[in-house]
Amino acid sequence: MGNEELTEQETALYDRQIRVWGVDAQRRLSKSHILVSGLRGTVVEFCKNIVLAGVGSLTLNDDRPEFNPMVRVSVQKGDLSSFGINFFDQFDVVVVSCCTLSTKKSVNEKCHKLSKRVAYYTVDCRDSCGEIFVDLQNYTYSKKKLQETIECLLQYPTFEDAIAIPWRSLPKRLSKLYFAMRGTTSYSAVLSSLFSEWGLVLLRGSWKVLLGRDKHNAFHNSRHQKYKNLLIWYFFLLLYLMPDSDCVLGI
Repeated sequence: MGNEELTEQETALYDRQIRVWGVDAQRRLSKSHILVSGLRGTVVEFCKNIVLAGVGSLTLNDDRPEFNPMVRVSVQKGDLSSFGINFFDQFDVVVVSCCTLSTKKSVNEKCHKLSKRVAYYTVDCRDSCGEIFVDLQNYTYSKKKLQETIECLLQYPTFEDAIAIPWRSLPKRLSKLYFAMRGTTSYSAVLSSLFSEWGLVLLRGSWKVLLGRDKHNAFHNSRHQKYKNLLIWYFFLLLYLMPDSDCVLGI
């Protein structure tokens, strides 16, 4: 990334955080180029934090305003899964959210095929729950042991390898939320396919049922009231209310 020193203006602007993590960390941060796709709750909060922290550049796979005039923010429109490997070569970090499993796997695979190391993150929130996946590939770090400093190597699995581990092989102490997140992700994929083909027909028909305009429908039978309540609850979820976990996980 180069060894250029921070400018006087950058040193003054980021003085408080330099006191926390040091000049070298701030210098490396200011030279980093980050791509972010899927701009909703969690990732919007993440973008705000890294821009205010002073990253070198931020590319958004959507249309969002600038947060910090000192950071070059650009917009890359299009389907992320359709971008070639060379597109990701310009970034040091790739953060993906609100996309399909196949897109997450594809982007992660492309990052691995590059000659340089590109850090890969996926972030998602479901109601009050959130999860983050990290792939730093082969990450080297220093660790102090007694009077000497040793170099350690940490090897990260790909996203595809991580979620492919049989559930029976997972640690018993693993949070049950992991299984819930996997289930809701698969469920969302089914719904996405469903709505893409005949969503308007379904929504109009369902809303007609909820308003009681279709007297021949089974929902008018008291035995099916619980399903009607479930459908009302689902429509409420479609409002995409931003949970508190978005802000917390974005930080």
